[in-house]
Amino acid sequence: MHQKPYIDDLAREFRVQHAKPKYTPMPTDVKYSKEQCPAPESDEYRKMKKTPYRRLLGCLLYATNIRSDITYAVHLLARFAENPAEVHWRALKRILIYLYTTRDRGLVFRKTDGIDIENPISVRVDADHGACMDTRRSTTGIHICVFGNSIRTKSKRQGKVANSTGHAEFVALAMAVRDITHIRIVLDDMGFYQKCIPFESDSQVAVQQLHAGRLTSASKHIALDFYAVKEQMDAGLINVTHLPGDDNTADLMTKPLVRTTHERHTAEILNDI
Repeated sequence: MHQKPYIDDLAREFRVQHAKPKYTPMPTDVKYSKEQCPAPESDEYRKMKKTPYRRLLGCLLYATNIRSDITYAVHLLARFAENPAEVHWRALKRILIYLYTTRDRGLVFRKTDGIDIENPISVRVDADHGACMDTRRSTTGIHICVFGNSIRTKSKRQGKVANSTGHAEFVALAMAVRDITHIRIVLDDMGFYQKCIPFESDSQVAVQQLHAGRLTSASKHIALDFYAVKEQMDAGLINVTHLPGDDNTADLMTKPLVRTTHERHTAEILNDI
């Protein structure tokens, strides 16, 4: 599944087909916040009112249905749609330039030899603590595979401020537990019932606390999310294990990555190489 004609049309519409190629959707050394938004009635404000920011944003949101590698960047820049600054507009066009540079890529579903048909679902979860510059809320990243192929990716700003990295990880794990429920039901209806779904997280603290089955006195603030996940583990419905951070594809949904890491995770999620 690819969107090459769609991306070609967008590149012509926004006149970026001759721009210098970009190999990541967003630089790692730039932060975006509402403090960059122009003041009302300023020259920048009037100029940005004439730019088709929302038009391009909507087109890129549609592209995320297949190109999960731009999900984080698009969702981040969507926060500024009401009053974008020039820096946000340039960042949005960079995403399109990246798509145009990599327009031959697409989402591939393969028949994987040796796959365990009794355990088709696998989940990877990540959280970037305090990632939002305006609210200091963390970002959840989720990557779900069925039979070795990506069927769902998610990048979402958490609904509350996490007091610690461990707290952010438990919020992300609890969100993934909720997301997996309907997928389990659909596969069950198709004859592929999976009692225990493997979850992988790169947070050693979260994994250790879950397997220990208790919280430390300094961690009581994460109790609700902790027990939401632990309850599922105690019932044998999920099993959370540790995954090294460099191997966690959900990392692509929480932050900008350097080119080598970005390309490696993108290749695994799209399954096109």
